[in-house]
Amino acid sequence: MADTAPLPPEIFNDYNGDRLEGLAIAFIPILLCFVGLRFWSRHLSATKLGLDDVLVVVSTVLQLGESALAIVFIRYGGVGRHFIVWERTDPAVATRYFKYLLAVSFQYFVCVGVPKLAILAFYHRIFAPKKYRITIYILAAVVAVTGLICSVMSLSLCRPFEYNWNRRVEGSCVNKQDFYRWGSLPNILTDVVMLALPAPVVWKLHAPLKLKLGLSVAFAAGSLGLATSILRFSEFFRDSAVEDGTWSSVSLMIWCIVETNVYLIAACLPTYRPVLIHLFGSGVLSQSQRQGAHGEAAPRAAAKFAHKSRGLDKSRSYNDADDLALVELKGGGRRWDVENPAPNHIHLRTSIDVNVSAR
Repeated sequence: MADTAPLPPEIFNDYNGDRLEGLAIAFIPILLCFVGLRFWSRHLSATKLGLDDVLVVVSTVLQLGESALAIVFIRYGGVGRHFIVWERTDPAVATRYFKYLLAVSFQYFVCVGVPKLAILAFYHRIFAPKKYRITIYILAAVVAVTGLICSVMSLSLCRPFEYNWNRRVEGSCVNKQDFYRWGSLPNILTDVVMLALPAPVVWKLHAPLKLKLGLSVAFAAGSLGLATSILRFSEFFRDSAVEDGTWSSVSLMIWCIVETNVYLIAACLPTYRPVLIHLFGSGVLSQSQRQGAHGEAAPRAAAKFAHKSRGLDKSRSYNDADDLALVELKGGGRRWDVENPAPNHIHLRTSIDVNVSAR
């Protein structure tokens, strides 16, 4: 039998939905700014658009949809007020809450996966060694499959489907709160691997420590979502999307929006070097990037070069080089380099010793 005890008057005045609505609206221009800078950077560097750029566009549309859905969740799903208020005063709003919750949970797992795939596609462009690309393929498969499985499962937690919002029919549900909690654990695990993936390449380079640290920071930006994933994970142990869901969903959705948007921002950050150079000049380049091993300007090299090293693509157009390229050779005691490196790319320097012995 439903509880009909009078509610305290102050509960009708409790409202916290403005926090979520403000955040959802604020992230729209912020996100468009970061994505716009990414494509401005691509334009400045004349870099061909790749799969990572396509995924960033798809992710942007999804994130904007997530913000819009959060606003709809507040305006029509009753989020921001206590659930019992809607049960007593407007049961139709309580019903709409559970319907919108299905859409929100489905969209979350899609929104969190696509920007991570964009980051992995970016790594694929810059890491030529086969062992790294195999790792990237495995990670991408894990991210895609877990995202797909969790998205489908979010719509399959109750049988029959109508039982999600209509408890007058006969049915049952699995523990939704546990699903919302543990569904993000694969994101955390893959984030850890993505954070560690570039480290061996960067720290094996024959480059100054300052450059290695700078590159490490640039790659670490691609895993900023790890921190927000952990925070979201912990938030679901403090609040419940099921008990008094319209009230607690504010803080839960805030962390979901922050997490997915930070993933997309992280996918954009490593591409900003051309913009920084355009705004602040080529002085941001390290002197070591413009001189040879003996402090001399290296002789002019061809714009198109071929390399059979395991760490490089066999042929690459200089103007179309990826954001990260290994461009340095060493032969006969002298380092060969491009005289004026393209200012819109990050150049990682390594060396190859070639020994020729006469028979």
